[in-house]
Amino acid sequence: RHHAHVQPFQGPGGDFAKVYEIDDRFAVATLFDVCGKGVKAAAMVSVLGTLLHTMWKELQKHPSFSLRALENELYRLNNELVKLSSLEMYATGVVCLIDKQNYVLSVFDYGHGMIWLRRNNRVHALRNPGSDPSMPFIGITENLRLNPFSFRIKPGDLLLTCSDGIVEQANHNREMYGPVRVMEAFQ
Repeated sequence: RHHAHVQPFQGPGGDFAKVYEIDDRFAVATLFDVCGKGVKAAAMVSVLGTLLHTMWKELQKHPSFSLRALENELYRLNNELVKLSSLEMYATGVVCLIDKQNYVLSVFDYGHGMIWLRRNNRVHALRNPGSDPSMPFIGITENLRLNPFSFRIKPGDLLLTCSDGIVEQANHNREMYGPVRVMEAFQ
């Protein structure tokens, strides 16, 4: 079993988070953070959200859903996003496929990098071991194909991903909260 919490955002913003239940076996969790602020970022989120909704409808029709089917839909989604958005707009993000029967988490990381797993009170940053640190963003380059990286998950594992709005939040001394403190708080 899995659970998700999505906090609604107020005002124009550039974050998108949603969990899609594919079937009894699969769920897809998404988090995207659009570059920029205000109306432009909100417009990009609207395009991205619409494309994700369309992708979700296509995946529901797929007779035998698989990781490859999701990979192909993400490829198509990126190409459409490049066509429909302005050149300077793009997003970082993660798309996580949760295989509830086989306890496997597969992650497509679009340059976001902020995903952690908590197991037995230890927190681990989930990273693709062979990845290029300058991973491409979604919506900026056509024909982008990402290879997902996968992890075994166990009952009781907790996953956390967040936008940079949390990591970059500054205190009264203008010090950012930072990813290390997010990991400490998650632990």
